[in-house]
Amino acid sequence: MLPGRNRMPDTCVWSVSPVATAQIIGAASGDIRHNQNWKTTMATDTNAQKIAADYDAVTAQIAALRDDLAQMAKNMTTTTTQRGQAIARDVTDGVNEAISYVGRKGRETDQSIEAAVAANPYIALAMAAGMGLLVGALSRR
Repeated sequence: MLPGRNRMPDTCVWSVSPVATAQIIGAASGDIRHNQNWKTTMATDTNAQKIAADYDAVTAQIAALRDDLAQMAKNMTTTTTQRGQAIARDVTDGVNEAISYVGRKGRETDQSIEAAVAANPYIALAMAAGMGLLVGALSRR
């Protein structure tokens, strides 16, 4: 009886494993018991084989994923290295072009100054003397 009630519950749910069921049935008859244990053992073996096969399949898939990830990492390393080298080449080419440009402009400026001094020697001499006086005056302070 349930506490606080005067009647039995309408339903009762029992959970019994297949092995326990076979043992309960086997208690009534030795022949049925042998038959049920055999079925239970076969079902357990079949389930174990399925589980083992599933485990092997999952293990193979994990190994394949691991190999794929390793290959992806290798590809990314190769791609990154190639791009890094390409960027380094581009930067080196840019720096070399800048050095060449500055050198060329420096030579052109030197040639234009020499041409201006050759064309106007007295003005160049007066400018040099004025700069010398300016530097001397600034250095006294």
